[in-house]
Amino acid sequence: MSQIVKSYDLELLVQDSREQWKSQYIIQVKLRNLENFKTNLTKFENIRFKNFKILYIDWDELQKQNRYSNTTLGFLLRNNTNHIYKISYTVGYYDGFTFNGLEKRNIICSFRQCDIGYVFFDKKLNYEKLNEKGKIYTVEYAVLVIVKSSSNIIVLQEVNYHKMNINIGLCPYINWVSKKGPVKFIPEDHIKDNGYFESSNGNAHIIIPFFKKSLDSNFFSCGKLKQPTLNDISIGYNLKYQNNENQYERKINPSHDNINCKNERRPG
Repeated sequence: MSQIVKSYDLELLVQDSREQWKSQYIIQVKLRNLENFKTNLTKFENIRFKNFKILYIDWDELQKQNRYSNTTLGFLLRNNTNHIYKISYTVGYYDGFTFNGLEKRNIICSFRQCDIGYVFFDKKLNYEKLNEKGKIYTVEYAVLVIVKSSSNIIVLQEVNYHKMNINIGLCPYINWVSKKGPVKFIPEDHIKDNGYFESSNGNAHIIIPFFKKSLDSNFFSCGKLKQPTLNDISIGYNLKYQNNENQYERKINPSHDNINCKNERRPG
């Protein structure tokens, strides 16, 4: 690969479902070239900002890099090697603090978590300083990073479906995005508090069965991603009908037969 002059402030890479990062540069971000965010906001939590910008990540363009139709790609934002700015951001389900920093961990948006929202740039102030709640700090740039989709739908994956063979899996939940940032994830009513939570996961996901809500749609929605300036985006799964009846069923007499949940092949 030819040498690239890194005169940008952030770079974006794409990520496959196994969380392997590809090497190509999809976006190189220069702060001065970003669109100004037209808003009256000048403060978030204990942070004031001089310049407010907005960065739209085009989800459709990301997926053009995907070679597999049944999965989706996420993305990673990281600092360039010059490290001109200290970069802090609102992080998905982060314990205890509002901000994390790129010197500690990159910004990611994938099935695991989505760190979109506010990103702050300053030549001196890092995330540790910004997490000091007793003080007001002013940073040079604030950037609102959000995701757009032409269909207002993001498909996480394609899963097999049969009315007699229901799959269970993970849906994003309220802390998939930051608790305190401007971006919110609102679960659908049919899954809200209606599944299994792993305590260490911090309400970033819920385990639920995938089923068809409507005969007219093969899309199973986990919830809505709500972002400033954009329409709500439905996050969920495409259900692919699988025509395989249960080959292990038999009539039983509950008073005499044992019920086993073990699949065994029938003799050939």
